[in-house]
Amino acid sequence: MGWKFTIVSAIWLLFYVQPLGATITPVPLEQRVDKAEQIVLARLNHQVSYWGEGRKNIYTLYVLDVIAYLKGREESLQVAVIGEGGQMGLNMQITYPQVEMDPHHDFVVFLNADNFSIDYKDYRNVLAGIRQCTPHAGVQGILKRQGGVYYDIGSQAYYSESELLRKIEQRLGEKAETPEGAAFPARGLSEEQSIEGRGMGGISSLENGTGPASAFIAGTTVVNNELVIKGSGFGDMEGTVWFSNADNGGATIVATAYGSDIVSWSGTEIRVKIPKQAGTGVVTVWDNNFLTVGSKSITIDYAVIPTYNDYYNFSEVTRILPKLASIDGNGGYTFQYNNDEPSPSEDFAGNANAVAAFERALNNWRTSTGVNFDRNASGTGTNAGLRDNNQVVSFVDNLSSGTLGLTNLYFKGDALTVPSCEGANTRWYIEDVDIRFKDDATLLSETGRSWNFDGDATTSGEYDFESVALHELGHAHGLAHVIAAGSKVMHYTLSNGTDMRSLSASEINAGAYLMAEGTATPPCLPNNPPPMSAVSSALPVELLSFEGHKQGNAVALSWQTATEANNDFFTLERSADGKAFETIARVPGAGNSTLLQHYSYTDKAPLPGNNYYRLSQTDFDGRQSYEGIVFIRFNAAGPGRLSVVNPVEEGILAVAYEADGPGIVSLRIFSFSGRPALHWERQVEAGRNLWKLPVGSLAPGIYGLQLQQGNTLLSERVLKME
Repeated sequence: MGWKFTIVSAIWLLFYVQPLGATITPVPLEQRVDKAEQIVLARLNHQVSYWGEGRKNIYTLYVLDVIAYLKGREESLQVAVIGEGGQMGLNMQITYPQVEMDPHHDFVVFLNADNFSIDYKDYRNVLAGIRQCTPHAGVQGILKRQGGVYYDIGSQAYYSESELLRKIEQRLGEKAETPEGAAFPARGLSEEQSIEGRGMGGISSLENGTGPASAFIAGTTVVNNELVIKGSGFGDMEGTVWFSNADNGGATIVATAYGSDIVSWSGTEIRVKIPKQAGTGVVTVWDNNFLTVGSKSITIDYAVIPTYNDYYNFSEVTRILPKLASIDGNGGYTFQYNNDEPSPSEDFAGNANAVAAFERALNNWRTSTGVNFDRNASGTGTNAGLRDNNQVVSFVDNLSSGTLGLTNLYFKGDALTVPSCEGANTRWYIEDVDIRFKDDATLLSETGRSWNFDGDATTSGEYDFESVALHELGHAHGLAHVIAAGSKVMHYTLSNGTDMRSLSASEINAGAYLMAEGTATPPCLPNNPPPMSAVSSALPVELLSFEGHKQGNAVALSWQTATEANNDFFTLERSADGKAFETIARVPGAGNSTLLQHYSYTDKAPLPGNNYYRLSQTDFDGRQSYEGIVFIRFNAAGPGRLSVVNPVEEGILAVAYEADGPGIVSLRIFSFSGRPALHWERQVEAGRNLWKLPVGSLAPGIYGLQLQQGNTLLSERVLKME
């Protein structure tokens, strides 16, 4: 019997060039006001967690008492917010970053429509009048009132209540009203703001468990990493220790998560476990009467992701650090690339450039910390993943607006019955990891920007895929966010046009700490799965590209490697359906190399219709790994039915198509890395059809044109010179 929960970490997009990048998309306040179906000022009444469909995900329903309606007034006194994550018995899921609400603060909440897909249906059956909604724009849809003001991540601004209500009213022409229909007057500064600074003493020093320290570590369970605050006037009863919030760059503050994090408290010394959200900034002490005693600057070197539980004879809810393990039978975790999501032509496995960028990031962690992350590029379906011990990397088109990438960590605790294995000796480990990235077409349509896969300098019109993958793999390693703009990969933001492809010394130290914990022999049996085994080298082959294009009636295939280690040979396979492959060639490798290597092969007899080409690599010791897939279509209905005029002239592509009968055709332009670029639908008549398609937005290069009418699927090459 085990206990599982999930951490979902996310890198989010950026619409603008200013440094508010990947963690949160700066959705303008005006846009949220316009698009939210309802806006309320409310306070948490209670919360309840529940299973989603198929018991795959856990959600929490935050039931709010409405103080005022700012948009979409109703007479209902309550409304509910659906957040991902929660706890159901011995199962827990944490969404990272996650929607969190507490009963001690008021919130302005931007709500989507009543949700009948992921709602808590049993709760709705009892209280049908309470709307259950997701927050519009995710965490930007919930503004907490702290110190009498609201911090807005999207605009990076603080608003007084009167200012925020005035902005919403000016946009909508609606005044804030109570559920009863009375006017709601904006309030001034809260009591907590008005008393701040009336301290009784002060902080003289910040130390770790062994003495003075220049930098601290957040989220760990090591006694010597605890923060020791020395001074006077703290009071004999426990108060609160506040830290700058690393999940938003320190714009708000966070406190210790549970009572057990406060190890000791006296009038002259406080000892606390630093929460994982804590970042470089200011640590502030409040006494038991909510009075500020003092504050002092603190540097957080790195943060790791713990969990909390009270199972197996803990005396109270207590922090536990989940460990890395050998899940794949080879000492660690093997990532597989999805080959059918969001569609067979837009999947991760078939995008060799995305695979290469991901593997550069993976190799970075492997060689820097020894983490045993491997990959198998043979491809796997959508159903692989979600608590099934398959580590899946996918492109998807259904991530919420603003989400660039998302990592799921599934933790499991062994159910131990040996008395000595209870409490702090209980073993928790990372059972599964799944990573999802927004596909390029959706990214382009939402932001007007695309992925940079090639490793060159990223432009302002791009997001660097390798940097985002490095960040997400950091979460998979077990790292949380830090506040270190421009210097650390785990900083909570990454702007468009920015490359962060080098791990800092502190991030390498963080990985070394997690590896020391994850490779150690567990204190108690059973030891299944075994602990992780460290690696000392990069993946056998670092593939830069794997490409193919039609060359008359043949297919020219080529690939490049940046490094090779113990590489005996490559194998090329071909398939008509992307599932059943046959070997068509074997190409010798370079053995060991740190120089750029070029390879090519021509398939002189491709299949009519679909051709999937899969590349694998075999070591001298016989170990095989799959490197990528290329997809090429040949016109199965005979030559001459689809033709284009090359090169493109004055931004117009001339296309001719001989149709068997009338109907609707779909025309799509793809880059040769497999990324969709343009799409049209046209009505056709039987016989010859001519179109002039605007392609001026395409950068110079070679593209593929795909035409589909019913079961007819045709393709041609397109050349754009300028």
